[in-house]
Amino acid sequence: MNFQIINKSTVKPIASGVITAIGSDIIKHLVFALKKSHKNAFKKLDMADDVTLVFVGNAEMRKLNHQFRGKDKVTDILSFSPSEALSLGELVFCVPVLKKQAKEHKLTIQDEFTYLFIHGLLHLLDFDHETSARAAHKMYAIQDAIFDKMT
Repeated sequence: MNFQIINKSTVKPIASGVITAIGSDIIKHLVFALKKSHKNAFKKLDMADDVTLVFVGNAEMRKLNHQFRGKDKVTDILSFSPSEALSLGELVFCVPVLKKQAKEHKLTIQDEFTYLFIHGLLHLLDFDHETSARAAHKMYAIQDAIFDKMT
């Protein structure tokens, strides 16, 4: 899996090489977690060649969240379906929110990023915690299990 990294933020929270290493590790764990019990998600992941990660500030994230979700506030991460056949999609991270949440959760910025990266990838694989309590439980169980293995 290739990771296209675009920084539109005034600060770069994590080095590109670290992002790629984290992403590769997450993909490895996702393959293992999805292969047997989530065949559609596994197939989608297996067919994808790349995912784009975009880092933005508060103003840009608020604009995107309002435009695409109708919520006029910043959020930590947004996921967008692919516009190209072999892409898994695009994840947009809000750097100031990432840093704030890391502090609140008593995590390093890298660990908070890892948790959000897993979360975003699961959304790109059609998991959605907002559809039902059962769907939320399923998504967060996978997310937490992978995060626990990585930290």
